[in-house]
Amino acid sequence: MLDISPAFTVFLFIAGAISFLYAFIIALLTAGWLRIKTWKKTDAHPEINISLIIPARNEAENIEGLLQGIVQQQYPSGMFETIVVDDHSTDNTVEVVQTFGYRMQDPSTTLRTGSGCRMILVKNDGMGKKAAIRKGVEIASGDLIVTIDADCRVGSEWLSSIASYYEKHKPKLISAPVVIGETSGFFKSFQSMELMSLVAAGAGSIGINKPIMCNGANLAFEKEAYLEVNKNKEDLKFASGDDIFLLLKIKKLYGSRSIHFLKSPAAIVATRAKKSIRDYLNQRFRWVSKSKGYRDPMIISVAVMVFLFNLLLITSSIFAGQSLYLARAVAALWFIKILIDLPILISFSMFAKRDNIMGYYFIFSIIYVPFVVISAIWGILAGRFSWKARKIRN
Repeated sequence: MLDISPAFTVFLFIAGAISFLYAFIIALLTAGWLRIKTWKKTDAHPEINISLIIPARNEAENIEGLLQGIVQQQYPSGMFETIVVDDHSTDNTVEVVQTFGYRMQDPSTTLRTGSGCRMILVKNDGMGKKAAIRKGVEIASGDLIVTIDADCRVGSEWLSSIASYYEKHKPKLISAPVVIGETSGFFKSFQSMELMSLVAAGAGSIGINKPIMCNGANLAFEKEAYLEVNKNKEDLKFASGDDIFLLLKIKKLYGSRSIHFLKSPAAIVATRAKKSIRDYLNQRFRWVSKSKGYRDPMIISVAVMVFLFNLLLITSSIFAGQSLYLARAVAALWFIKILIDLPILISFSMFAKRDNIMGYYFIFSIIYVPFVVISAIWGILAGRFSWKARKIRN
């Protein structure tokens, strides 16, 4: 008979409960992702006018590439406009946009071969991305708002895919896929896999009608719905969360079924990987810091359970050498994590054509555990980070 101490019995009970709940949540999100059908846009002539909003701060290096993709959209001329909201850039972002606009108006260039859309450049009245988006929505003429980050790249059918899906289903908010554009090298591949896991989890939550997450780099919503849910400006005190706070407010007012995920390869947006670990960590701290403002039970439950499971993995691994029984229990915990996380990542990576990085899966699974715990603790307790030459504290 095994001689197991009472303390170890308590540990097994706690570890088993946390592991079961974590596995249950991930299994639900996986089922939700698989439940969403892949969308193929129709050939029907679009009827919805779109206002594309690009909040930009210090994006002189990136924004022209996005604008080039926008003017090549396969969407009827005159049915969409692009609103660039400059968030007090300290570089020459404004000059780059203005120069591009002048070139777009010049008939001697090839920039008008696309949609010939109208471009507007305005200054952010407030401070930060949420204020920039609010400014853009206020002056937008379109009924459907689409937001994207200035460092992203898009395919020519991006807007038409969003529009055809909206006209078929009429959701209040559409979350669409975002991936890292570059997948070469260890650091970029790590960022790519992490972003895939977040986007897939958000899509999965929408698939089970329990939306908790989306990405503002590829988001569409009705202008009327945005204005209705944003009468209360309380969440403006958080530097991040333009996407998730909006999703949660629409969920509360209009219901979970008013939020859809657009599972279409044509709708994928590619964003840039961070160049340095410092920039990458600052971005993650910014994301975590907004969690102080969450009031939705579902998102809080999932966030707490993910944190507890990863904390359990770290603490138990530290003490694993104290007994053979503990070492076996820790090995079982790691096995559960690696096994339960894998299916949704495989499926999403194949959908997004990023399965070339899945060879890193096992080592990334190990690295990601302390990263989750440290990011959560620092982002919530400290709430300080630097973002685009701004010192921010939430």
